[in-house]
Amino acid sequence: MLAGPVTDARALDPNRLPSQYVREQWTIETRFPGGAVNGIAQTADGYLWIGTDKGLIRFDGFNFRPVSFASIAAASNVPILQLLTDAGGKLWIRPQGAYLVRQKDGKFESVRYDQGAITVLSKDNHDGVLVSDVEQGTFRFTADGVQKLGPTSPSNLNGRNSRRQGLAGDARRWPLFS
Repeated sequence: MLAGPVTDARALDPNRLPSQYVREQWTIETRFPGGAVNGIAQTADGYLWIGTDKGLIRFDGFNFRPVSFASIAAASNVPILQLLTDAGGKLWIRPQGAYLVRQKDGKFESVRYDQGAITVLSKDNHDGVLVSDVEQGTFRFTADGVQKLGPTSPSNLNGRNSRRQGLAGDARRWPLFS
């Protein structure tokens, strides 16, 4: 049984009809650059960032603009697998490949650590970003630096091969079996 105070959290104003809201659908024919969407994140400046199989797109509410990581040639114009914003509103990007990119002070930078095959990004409960990597283990990124949390994923867990691992929000690791 779950007990506690209940609050009313509505997404829409109950005094308005759905037809009174402005809504728009974007397709390739109506300005969306295209590609399957893998992730969406909003940064503190209000921009929506859309990770697609054709790269990263920034949306300002009116226009879509493809974004290139000019300073990180190998991560530029590749599929974006995951996006998230950290507690400080910074954008973290997981492009295809063994790269991790962060937007800092309006510029994109490659985040360095013992890179391997990143499987997932997640926020933790301590204002950090967690990176799970099947080759190197789990890392926590904070404003103070990077900390390795766990060893490399075990090659054999309960008799089954663990090929991927994920993260819970409190930095607990859980294996995903295939």
